[in-house]
Amino acid sequence: MVNIFSVYPALTSCFGAFFTLLCALLLSKEIRNISFKTVFMAISLEIGLLFCLLKTSIGDFILYELVAFTHSINAAAQQGIIFVFGALATNTAPWGFIFALHVLPLIIFFSAFISGLSFLGITDFIIRVFSLPLSFIVRTSRAETAAAIAKSFLGPTEAQLLIRDYLPTLSTAELFAIMVSGMSMIAASLFGVYMEMGAPGTHLITANLLGIPGSLLFAKIIMPDKHKQSKHEDDIGSVETPKPSTFVEAIIKGSLDGLQLVLAIGALLISFLALIELLNSIFMYAGSLLGTDELTFQSFVGYICAPWGFLTGLPTHEAFKVSELIGIKFLANEMVAFSKLSASNLSPRGLIIATYALCGFANIACMGIVLGGLGTLLPDRSSVLAQVSWRALAAATLSNLFSAYLVGIFI
Repeated sequence: MVNIFSVYPALTSCFGAFFTLLCALLLSKEIRNISFKTVFMAISLEIGLLFCLLKTSIGDFILYELVAFTHSINAAAQQGIIFVFGALATNTAPWGFIFALHVLPLIIFFSAFISGLSFLGITDFIIRVFSLPLSFIVRTSRAETAAAIAKSFLGPTEAQLLIRDYLPTLSTAELFAIMVSGMSMIAASLFGVYMEMGAPGTHLITANLLGIPGSLLFAKIIMPDKHKQSKHEDDIGSVETPKPSTFVEAIIKGSLDGLQLVLAIGALLISFLALIELLNSIFMYAGSLLGTDELTFQSFVGYICAPWGFLTGLPTHEAFKVSELIGIKFLANEMVAFSKLSASNLSPRGLIIATYALCGFANIACMGIVLGGLGTLLPDRSSVLAQVSWRALAAATLSNLFSAYLVGIFI
């Protein structure tokens, strides 16, 4: 089979980026209310950020230091892991690599580390510094901008808590943007985990940063503001939220939160990987009745998502593998997709593009988490949020794909 899309990969990726914008327009509820200045500035910011990080010496330096810092945190975490689990957590033992002991505990330390930074006010400072200029450039409110920035290193529900005092005053469009940003990026506590799984660290971090303007871009296309946006001139980072009384308490809370996350991730991995394998067996049996031995659940998902994969400009076999990963991420979660990334035998270009496409919580399960978190904080508006939740999931998915196509133009 000849893949005409792979002849001019950069051009094909460019077409893929335009295709995602077209899909967003088709999903838009109020096309006439779209602020094309916001759209233009968000796209320009994402392209400029990508260029600065990947094509300049300063960007290389910043990403190198961030990746080195992440590796240092991983190395520090390994000391605690080895102390608790001993030789079971080393790669040199006869039993080899044990994911549950070598990778998942990293989340506990990362969670404690982020909790410590939050207690010291470092995360609030970052949000205050960047939310004001970003909201001015993209023409979004301080609250939704702060939530998007916070989501680049916090979980989907923690970012909501940061601005919870402002939530009752926000419009449906602004709440929609917060839902989209909650699913467009991953938490910083997972950086080390996915790097251990084989994802390139520099591109993993870049993908998460691109999710900030990308999530706002697709949120404002699919659900633009009907009226003038609410202005929140107060210091977003100063909102009173319950915090631990001491640094040690913050570390303890972060560790326990990380433990709950590890248990949840471990349970989901067991369930979803087993379910995928069961579905593979069922599809293979159905395929044998039809006279083919190439039909599996993963290949079926790959065929459904094939247009998105082929628009990356990758060769046919790689484009199809990326399509499978995109489908698995959407139906299961990005953790399951990343667990299969290293075994996909993709080329360096394919690995990079796949990393951007998978770097986000845009899946059905996370949609429920984001909806549940906002619904708890705004019980009187939960029904309205539920009505737009699928659009929010679509916007977050398109944001991830848009970033993947953009990087396909640059590499």
